[in-house]
Amino acid sequence: MTTYTFTLVLNEWPNFTEETAAALYSGSCDDALAGVRGGVPYLDFDREAKSFSDAILSAIRDVEKCKLCGKVAGLRVRRVEPYDLVNASEIARRAGFSREYVRLLASGKRGPGKFPTPVCSCAGKALWSWTAVSAWLADCGKTKAEHPGVDMRDVELVNAMLTTRDCEPTDKEMGRIHGTLFPKRRSKRTKTFTATRGAMTR
Repeated sequence: MTTYTFTLVLNEWPNFTEETAAALYSGSCDDALAGVRGGVPYLDFDREAKSFSDAILSAIRDVEKCKLCGKVAGLRVRRVEPYDLVNASEIARRAGFSREYVRLLASGKRGPGKFPTPVCSCAGKALWSWTAVSAWLADCGKTKAEHPGVDMRDVELVNAMLTTRDCEPTDKEMGRIHGTLFPKRRSKRTKTFTATRGAMTR
């Protein structure tokens, strides 16, 4: 089992209280920390699973099956946000290096070079994609980091399904859309998409 870190953002829930958070924690979400930003509740997960997609899907199921006062609370996941941005200190912690060694790797003064380029900065500090950094470290044989990178394809697929679910399309509409987008794979794609949608709404 591997531990995966990510955030589930929920639909706006005006009555998301400490009682709701406690119900989640006492259920199957004791590996998450709940919070609210701008009236929108979210859950930061550190979940053990065989794969990143298994971690995401099991967390969504557990959140949406949460019971409050004996009844399903009605919480709905809006999207998944991967915890992928890291600074030099976090890279050092995850990889088991000193911060100075990470700085030398990033500057090209150590290692084979071509260290991933920072994707942005915050408060004057560079931030990297951990997915890119962990892949670079693995390619260089530098370390087997305990924190795996994020498969962004999994994130994009699940978020697309969550958006589709909120639109509540009929099977006929889904068939027409798939017939247009995937004309050569209509039958297989439509059945797969419909089955996946059904799994997420159970």
